[in-house]
Amino acid sequence: GQQLWYASVAALASTVAFSIAKLLAKSLMTKETKKKHNLTPANNYAVLTVCSTLVLLLPSALGEGPAALAAIKAMPNPAAFMRQLVGCGFLYYGYNEMGFRVLDLLSPVSAAVANSLKRVAVLLAAVIFLGEKVSSRKIIGSSVAMAGVLLYSLAKTKAAKLPPKPVKIVVDAEEPGTWQP
Repeated sequence: GQQLWYASVAALASTVAFSIAKLLAKSLMTKETKKKHNLTPANNYAVLTVCSTLVLLLPSALGEGPAALAAIKAMPNPAAFMRQLVGCGFLYYGYNEMGFRVLDLLSPVSAAVANSLKRVAVLLAAVIFLGEKVSSRKIIGSSVAMAGVLLYSLAKTKAAKLPPKPVKIVVDAEEPGTWQP
């Protein structure tokens, strides 16, 4: 009960923080800034990763450090675990860097389609490798969610290409003393 609530709040906070970081990075990383500082997609991801690490290292160590150290010491082979942890970190970094590189090459529509296909691949991997049971309810729910994400991304991309419509504001002024409740 308590852990689930804590995990849900932590996941929400993480999502909000990631969204804010993404918006800030996007607003600060103009084409001129990227060119001036040689921020290729790989370099850009490296800078974001280093900044994230610097921001999160101390709070993570304070919050989880003692428990994590105790858990590692209790393992039968802590050195093997640390090797696997470092290897997993490098693979995850490489996966995300490649994502940055590929997304930089794609148009917004292609990126939206690729993102939707990635969700399908993750679901298929869960079915194949984790033995997740597939029901018609899960297939329908996943399909509706992925179609919604895809349609939203496509509509947002199309809307961004349209010229802005002028907004006409009309204010009807009443004669003094004529207002009735």
